[in-house]
Amino acid sequence: MGSLPPRARLFAALATVQTICLAAVAVPAFSGATTTVTDTTGAHASDARTAKRSVVQGTMGNDTIITKRYGQRVLALAGDDYIRLGSGDDAAYGEDGNDWLHGNDGNDWIYGGGGNDHPQGGTGNDHVYGGPGDDELDGDQGNDWIYGGDGNDSITGDEGDDVIYPGPGADEVYGEEGMNKIVATDDGVRDDFFCNQIVVPAPPGVIVYIGHRDPLDALRNCKVVIKN
Repeated sequence: MGSLPPRARLFAALATVQTICLAAVAVPAFSGATTTVTDTTGAHASDARTAKRSVVQGTMGNDTIITKRYGQRVLALAGDDYIRLGSGDDAAYGEDGNDWLHGNDGNDWIYGGGGNDHPQGGTGNDHVYGGPGDDELDGDQGNDWIYGGDGNDSITGDEGDDVIYPGPGADEVYGEEGMNKIVATDDGVRDDFFCNQIVVPAPPGVIVYIGHRDPLDALRNCKVVIKN
């Protein structure tokens, strides 16, 4: 599946595991392997599974989805959703709506989807995607790969050696701690890049421009590399 785009890889993985569809939910004590889904616009129900690999699917409303243990896949569908993953290598896809997604432990794949989303990694080495919309992305701890997508995004690498792809739009990027790399193009609008936290004696982070440098961009604590 390495040659497929990220969304196609996610759905290929989803096809190989059990699907659990929950309309909604009561939240028990934060322990065990219970999966919780809340639809704030619909009826309530709850379910708990002990499968080590499962798919949790939300509703077309505003859902709260909290997974506990194991590697799980979450599809939130439409609505303004809140997703918090548990331990394990998990994946979450927000679909449409303004979603908040948090990766927690493990090496996670987090996709905001359409809307103005807040996808955030956790303690592992995560892949964080904003998608279309004006998103706020955060890698959190670990060596993360962060992809802003279309829109005017705010991206923070946070701790770890991160690789950041801002995408089209007027973006603000903060590499923060670690040896960070930003990969950018001349998209014709001003971006503000803080490649590394400006603390002596921290070395500058690296920004790689594909083709040539965008003259509109503002760079701080950056070493510029041009790649054809």
